[in-house]
Amino acid sequence: MKDPSKSIKNTSNDDDD
Repeated sequence: MKDPSKSIKNTSNDDDD
């Protein structure tokens, strides 16, 4: 599960890239 804080700001940063 990802943190909502970084999910909203980092859409495809920590997840995709």
